Amino acid sequence: MKNMTLRSSVALLCGAILSACGGSDGSLQIAGNITGLTKAGLVLVNEGNGDTLEIAAGQSTFVFTKPVSVDDNFNVTVKSPGPVGATCAVSGGSGKANVYNAYNVQVVCTNDPRKLGGAVVNLKSDGLVMANGADTVSVPAGAASFVFPHTIGDGSAYGINILEQPKTQRCTVTGNAVGTIGNQDLIVGATTSPAVTLTCADVPAT
Repeated sequence: MKNMTLRSSVALLCGAILSACGGSDGSLQIAGNITGLTKAGLVLVNEGNGDTLEIAAGQSTFVFTKPVSVDDNFNVTVKSPGPVGATCAVSGGSGKANVYNAYNVQVVCTNDPRKLGGAVVNLKSDGLVMANGADTVSVPAGAASFVFPHTIGDGSAYGINILEQPKTQRCTVTGNAVGTIGNQDLIVGATTSPAVTLTCADVPAT
């Protein structure tokens, strides 16, 4: 009698666990976590059953609305084109659904890297150093442009200033010295534009 009671209790417990986790009755919901998403436009697709899910900027979790059964094939992908200015990748997003993998899909998003720089006019002296936060670049005499050595993520704020003036000149900054970078590099080039323009003038003799 004790053994029968024990077996009945175990069966009830297993049933409760399967019910809570989705079980095999078509109530597993494919779900997971999202990291690094700062932009709108992400749409996830479970190609196993055609379910699509729009994800808001800043969202950190997701749950597909159409349930699947145990051993149903699922395949979570990012619907093209994805968020503008960002790249999102899915891991653990495919297989035969079970209580161990259905809720552990991971989506990691990274904002696209952008270059930042400016145009330079009439620089005839060495010693000019430009800064964007802790990122600095030395600009030699005769340079027509400069680019900071480190890229920044699309959508990131920037602030360009003159850290050190050239030895025999003084330069002034015009343009978008403070702003938010997005959708293109802000440097001098055929298909890009400078964030700032530095115009340098000789220091009058005293």
